[in-house]
Amino acid sequence: MRLSSPSRRELLMAAAGAMVPGIGAGRTPPPGGARHLIVVFAEGGWDVTFCLDPKLSCSARGSCTVEGPEVDQDPLDPLDREAVETFGGLPVVINDLKRPSVRAFFSRWHERIHIVNGIWTGSIAHDPCRYRILTGTPDGTRPDLASITGSVHGEELPLGAVDLSGWGIAGPLASSVGRIGAQSQISALLDDTRSFRAPAAGSPYPLFRASAVDDDATEAYLRERTLALRARFSDGGANDRAIEDLLRSRERAERLRQQGSGILSSLQVGERARFAQQAQMAVDLIVAGMCHSVTIDTTYDWDTHDVNAQQHLYWDDLCRELGALMQQLEDRALLDQVVVAVLSEMTRTPLRNLAGGKDHWGHTSAMLMGAVAGDRVSGGTDHLLESQPMDLQTGELSSTGALNKYDNLTAGVLELVGIDPGAWLPGVEPFRGAHVA
Repeated sequence: MRLSSPSRRELLMAAAGAMVPGIGAGRTPPPGGARHLIVVFAEGGWDVTFCLDPKLSCSARGSCTVEGPEVDQDPLDPLDREAVETFGGLPVVINDLKRPSVRAFFSRWHERIHIVNGIWTGSIAHDPCRYRILTGTPDGTRPDLASITGSVHGEELPLGAVDLSGWGIAGPLASSVGRIGAQSQISALLDDTRSFRAPAAGSPYPLFRASAVDDDATEAYLRERTLALRARFSDGGANDRAIEDLLRSRERAERLRQQGSGILSSLQVGERARFAQQAQMAVDLIVAGMCHSVTIDTTYDWDTHDVNAQQHLYWDDLCRELGALMQQLEDRALLDQVVVAVLSEMTRTPLRNLAGGKDHWGHTSAMLMGAVAGDRVSGGTDHLLESQPMDLQTGELSSTGALNKYDNLTAGVLELVGIDPGAWLPGVEPFRGAHVA
């Protein structure tokens, strides 16, 4: 009797099961400090004076150097008051009427939060600042933090990194990164029944659906075509690397289809995934062993040129959803295995413009959470919201120190997740103020 050969899909599934232990039952702790990374990106430029970098000194517009959230207070409402409150070692701006989630978040999680103020970005344009804060370089073709982390630590996983945000930059590591698409298009790629509606009964044009045999034949053809490219264009260098990446990306795509469809099933084609939805999927993907790092997006437009008061709503929502994310990580026993980096490419100008909004300012802050030295603030800004020098080893302000620039921060986060930053950012001194002793 002739035994049938296993299909390519069956072989991939067997390989996936062998390489990803504990699927469905949680992951074992990452070895040797190889921590997972979740990047939360607040696109547009947050106003750090609403929370992380207190500057409450303005009694009236036009009379001070920094106009923080206090200029929005209603003088007739005694509950609408801005204040600085310290949670553990974290001084934070609160307003229990407009931003109640801020108090709740820092009360619960301050021991797991490290605030970094006074990060110099060196630009006031969105794209250059986004490249710098996500990749540690001004080059938009270089890979970002999550892509690097996934490539180094997630080699044997279906994907190294997953970009749920749409802002990720994979660069040369694209073969190990999966993206859901700006309108959740990956949902249709994983399951074509979600994008093609079946015709009415009796239609002379029935919807074609490929069988498993068809799928295997298509995959075999594509693989043979790729191998033919290697036979023709092999050069022992860049061509071979590109062809190998193509082969590996197809295999990883199939593993994602087989193992990740359930986790991503809540996505709706044509709709952008909500912040809370992205956070839930990020944790589920890591727990299931689907990837090592994830980038998610708050989905708010923080670029408040016209109405800076919108920042109240954004900060309240941000802290509420970050609290939910941290709770999920604690429930899955992942707080010591995951670094959460909450980043925005810039902050807003010290003063408001004539429209009541704020424009771009070439400095920013960050929150590092989870497996970090919590209850601490590193760095700072002066009375003009300008970054001040610090000791990059301790995070303490120092007149003889250096500016904590975007590349120092990126190098420091790479070290936090167990990666030598020298291979990616040669010659850059890492910011180590958030490192666990």
